[in-house]
Amino acid sequence: MRGTGKDPCALRRVPLACALAWLLAPGCAPSKAPRPDGIVLVVLDTLRADRLALYGHSRPTSPALDALAARGAVFEDVITNASWTLPALAGLLSARFPTREVFDRRLKTSLVERLEAAGWATAAFTEGGYFSKAFGLDRGFATYREEESAIRLTLRGEAYHESADGSIEKTFALAEQWLAQRDGSPFFLVVHTYEVHTPYRRGKYTTGLERGVLDETLEQSHVARIRAGELALGETERSYLAALYDGGVHRADRHVGELLAALERLGLAATTAVVVTSDHGEEFGDRVADYAGDHGHSLYDELVRVPLVLYNPLETYPVRRVAQQVRTIDILPTLLDLAALPVVDGCDGRSLLPLLRGEQREARPAYAETHKFPPGRLALRRGGHKLIVRLPASRDAAAVFELYDLERDPGERSDLARERPQLLAEMEAELRTLVTRFEKAGRADYRSPRETPREVIERLESLGYVEP
Repeated sequence: MRGTGKDPCALRRVPLACALAWLLAPGCAPSKAPRPDGIVLVVLDTLRADRLALYGHSRPTSPALDALAARGAVFEDVITNASWTLPALAGLLSARFPTREVFDRRLKTSLVERLEAAGWATAAFTEGGYFSKAFGLDRGFATYREEESAIRLTLRGEAYHESADGSIEKTFALAEQWLAQRDGSPFFLVVHTYEVHTPYRRGKYTTGLERGVLDETLEQSHVARIRAGELALGETERSYLAALYDGGVHRADRHVGELLAALERLGLAATTAVVVTSDHGEEFGDRVADYAGDHGHSLYDELVRVPLVLYNPLETYPVRRVAQQVRTIDILPTLLDLAALPVVDGCDGRSLLPLLRGEQREARPAYAETHKFPPGRLALRRGGHKLIVRLPASRDAAAVFELYDLERDPGERSDLARERPQLLAEMEAELRTLVTRFEKAGRADYRSPRETPREVIERLESLGYVEP
């Protein structure tokens, strides 16, 4: 689907009269509310929404985020544009559905540049991998610090503790040091961590649980064996794996709480807006058995529905829980709106502040795709329904369509593609309109740049990613 018409994965093309104006709407003018002096965006990599207590999870995995949400606002239905990190981050930072105009082995445009050009001090502290300057994700950041080594964790007693290098402690500590040096100018800070990502090494919730064929922790070598069919997971193993994952969520949440405490200690909390989200979710093997502890292979909600909490101490919003569907591509336009800056033309994302203020009520149709594992998948989520298309594996094969009623079947277990042919045709036509637009612009190329440093490659390998 790169615009040549020769890609065997392309959907069949037919003329379409409809245009998706609701996805292509121009950005809104900035709001006139008091402007925060600082904005902090925390990206907790691989965090699915339903593993947080504030989204109904039974374990108390997120006390800090629960408290932040109680003071701010929660978006209940947030959809990312991809189920793996690099395209998801490209969409997040550009506020656009990625095409080659947005990402061509490197990110080519970022709304962070708008903040930098407006005089904001911009900084990012990331744990590398795909969130790396090697892929151009440092665009617009005057300060950019990334972890380049493999994940290093050591075992002491019954719990895992991180060493000084490659740790969530190091990442958040560097961010706090940067905050302590602020000179009073407006600032935008991004903090990113792979704490929730495999390997899973947090045993907080595993006490007394049976492990089955699993070891005490889930390492990348175990994920590879699961994918190869050498480790078969039953309910016992999946429950243990989910408990390990929840331990990572709790650890990440603790550091969010410490960052919020640092803002208080530094006298910045009263004028700093805080946003917490994720790039994509995670599979525990209950849907696709061979992909436990993994992502990027499908577009079901456990991989594309992510959390989003926003707290702005300078404005109390009448809507505290937003039920309408929104997208991660809406986050940066929202931050520009907070900063009283207009969104540039061409953005697919739109500010979320009108929803919080009760000025808008409509849900926003969401598009997602993944080509990480051939033959690739596309999805359109709108009007309480979701269409997933598994692209043809060869020229002679046909696309496979799945259709779900998300209100009656939130777990996406009952495929209605045969029962609702008219709805299927309507959503397929809408999806094809988007595909045509993307092909015209050129499909994004996520292959690593030829000059990718070896340390970045090693970091990706330690996270279980195969070099494209």
